[in-house]
Amino acid sequence: EPFGPGSSVLPHERTLSGPKEDRYRLLRATGINTSPVVGLYEDASGSAAGALSALTAEPPVTDVTDDDGVRHSLWVVADDGEGSPARVLITAASAGPIFIADGHHRYETAVRYRDERRTASTEQDPAFDFLLMLFLDAADQLTVLPTHRVLRGLGDEGTSVLVGRLPELFDMTPVAAETLVGR
Repeated sequence: EPFGPGSSVLPHERTLSGPKEDRYRLLRATGINTSPVVGLYEDASGSAAGALSALTAEPPVTDVTDDDGVRHSLWVVADDGEGSPARVLITAASAGPIFIADGHHRYETAVRYRDERRTASTEQDPAFDFLLMLFLDAADQLTVLPTHRVLRGLGDEGTSVLVGRLPELFDMTPVAAETLVGR
């Protein structure tokens, strides 16, 4: 659903027309979502964590390690009706608002693409009605690690102001640059 009054999907930042247009052209050219939107929900009951624990207690359908040594395991989550693991997860994630943590531009682009495709399609249950999304339960004491953001052109004064105000938003521990080499 689009952002706006009454929406249960909420952004935490504004989007820009240039990046949205870039992602829209990519989506139109490929017809696929190339990376997930990250959505935060809160499941204070713990039902989602319980369902995931039960699912992952069973052997995965596939379990491989890639060339970089990263392990990838895959479980199938069947939707066998009321009470099934899939329904438990859907119910937990949809019980309250979903906050987009990453992928605001991709989300808005997917809604635009879906709306465009709906005008010219008679497909039942088309793929463009869906979005690849990673749901994270904020009640699980989520740890958010640094991302790939780069700021340029701030100048000495702008940099000083930025660094001076970071503690308003983040817990910070000063570290000498030489201690980070090789990490």
